[in-house]
Amino acid sequence: MLWDGQATTIENTPYNATYAWFMEMHDGKITKVTAFLDNIKFANVMKLVTPQE
Repeated sequence: MLWDGQATTIENTPYNATYAWFMEMHDGKITKVTAFLDNIKFANVMKLVTPQE
């Protein structure tokens, strides 16, 4: 599965990314998922986010 996601942080920082998920199925159920995303982009936006308590 390949898709583009868009979000905005609480601090109003945009986060746009493309994701790729590879799923293994057995008997109609997902048994394994391997996900890929741009970890550098994700890490950079997470540096700007203040954790909520």
